[in-house]
Parts: sequence; structure tokens; C-alpha cells
Amino acid sequence: MKTSDGYLLSIYRIPAMVRAHSGPAKRNEVVLLQHGFTLSSDVWVLRGPKEDLPYLLADAGYDVWLGNQRGNEYGHKHSNLDPIVDRKYFWNFTWHEMGYYDLPNIVDYILHETDEKSLHYVGYSQGGLVALVLLMTRPEYAEKFKSLQFTAPTVYMRNLSVPVPASWIGKLRNYLSHFLDWWGYGETLQFARWNLHKRMCKAVCADGAWLRQIFKKIFGMIGGPVAANEDYEVSVKA
Repeated sequence: MKTSDGYLLSIYRIPAMVRAHSGPAKRNEVVLLQHGFTLSSDVWVLRGPKEDLPYLLADAGYDVWLGNQRGNEYGHKHSNLDPIVDRKYFWNFTWHEMGYYDLPNIVDYILHETDEKSLHYVGYSQGGLVALVLLMTRPEYAEKFKSLQFTAPTVYMRNLSVPVPASWIGKLRNYLSHFLDWWGYGETLQFARWNLHKRMCKAVCADGAWLRQIFKKIFGMIGGPVAANEDYEVSVKA
């Protein structure tokens, strides 16, 4: 689908499972899942049908859609701009544009395809933030959400309880901003100048990576502790 400012985003659908002896056919509830910072829709389906939320929701009878934001692996195209040749303009966006353009366009597309007037929404981290941006800047979209569930929504950072002093984090942020100016903001963890970048990510972040435990400790000192495993419980209305 194309956003109103020209970005081409891929979104994916997992239809509700058709069960034998399920009784009369009925309209399925629609739910949109939106990923977090530096991630893509892939993050929702890494562990497989028996564990991941989209599959559990589909098994429970929901019509599941997985969204993507501009700049990630599935939002790396534009109707007029090239991400490399026109990188100054292609990558000139923030969470504001994701919330003001991407999310409402995704919602409208899904509602049009499903012939529904509203949907449920699950946003992880940045996925919650962009929904808040949308509701603040375009409040008329509130009626298009039946419910909103945010997991680890990122809005303000001042209440983090971490051992690293806030002044140090500020200096680190300034240093990283200069580094990312050179490396490429939007390309972090997705597309970068060299394949070496992806190899580094695998060495540091992948399951079983020998640097993973060190990385988790450093990340926890800056951003707070993060549990590697998540348990989902799906509640279905009768």
C-alpha cells in the first residue's frame, strides 16, 4: 500500500482460522499489530504458530494484520524517492510522520479491505507511540479503534530506573547521533553501508550469540532490564 506522502509499505494478513463445527458464519474481529523501533512485522512471528500472538489470535477467530513502518525492510520504497540516491529526503522522517501518515493509511486500507468501521490495535514500544501520535494529531481516528493495547509503550524516558546516570546517557545519545548521521539513522539494524553491520548484529543479538549476555547487561544499564521471553494469554469473548 502507498501512504499519502508516497512511501510504499508492505502489510501482511493472517486470516481467522476456519474451524470445523464452528457454527454459523460470522464477521471476524479485525486486529492490527504494529512493531517497535528498528523492527518489522517479522518480530511477531519468530517463534511459530504455537507461541506467537498473531497465530493465537487467528486461532481464536480474529482477522489479523501485521503492519510495517517506513524505513524498515518492508517499507524501503517510495513512489518518487530512492533510499540511497535521495537518502537526504527519503530518510527525513520521525515518529511524527509514522503516526500522522503511516498508521492512519494502514488503518484505512485494512478497514476498506475488510469492510469494517473499526479494529483492535496492539502496539509494541514504538507501535504504541505512533498510535498516540495519531490520536493527538488526528483525533477523528479514535472512532476507528475498538480497543488499543500497548506493550512497553515509549513516551517519556525520564522515569527509567537504571544504574547509568542520566547525564551519561545524554552524552552517549549525542555521540550516537553523530555516529548515526554517518551510518544512517533509518538503516539501523535493517540496511547499512556494509554487510558487516548485519554480521555484527548476529554476533551481538542473535540467540546463542557469544556476545549476547554482555550486550544484554550493557543495554540493561542504559534502557532498563528486558525479559527475553514473553507469555501471551488470549481472552476471547463468547
